[in-house]
Amino acid sequence: VHTRYERTYAGLPVLGGDLVVHESATGAAKGVTKANPATIKVATLTPKVATAKAEKQALTAAKAAGSESSAADQAPRKVIWAGNGKPVLAYETVIGGFQDDGTPNQLHVITDAATGKKLYEYQGVENATGTGNTQYSGTVSLTTTQSGSNYNLTDGDRGNHKTYNLNRGTSGTG
Repeated sequence: VHTRYERTYAGLPVLGGDLVVHESATGAAKGVTKANPATIKVATLTPKVATAKAEKQALTAAKAAGSESSAADQAPRKVIWAGNGKPVLAYETVIGGFQDDGTPNQLHVITDAATGKKLYEYQGVENATGTGNTQYSGTVSLTTTQSGSNYNLTDGDRGNHKTYNLNRGTSGTG
């Protein structure tokens, strides 16, 4: 069993530097793997950089990925960034909207709250396209079709065929 923990420091979420506790089949702790061995401790919880600067930086990164959003989904939140090196006070800003290819956007940008430097960014939404391997047609690209605010694995390029979970069956309607 591998148990992942969500950590906090002084009430702030700790991002990055995850740790995993390994347990045996009987539940005995076998060890801990840390992505960052540094102790979680920061000099101050008072940011030097305004939240507006962190939001502006995140919007710039999102626009570079094709987003047309003009504001963050919510105000940047204070976090402790422990992804690498010494943990620091930072802001996490999330920008929504859509990417260039129409895929929903949920870009997370981590900004150092003392220097304003971008520390990290990641996309919270996986692309809605990909490839699949079929029994008869080989490798094919997969697309999704938007229905309101949801996306369905419906192939609009090939007659709106749908993907069903047939419980490993070879025929049926889902």
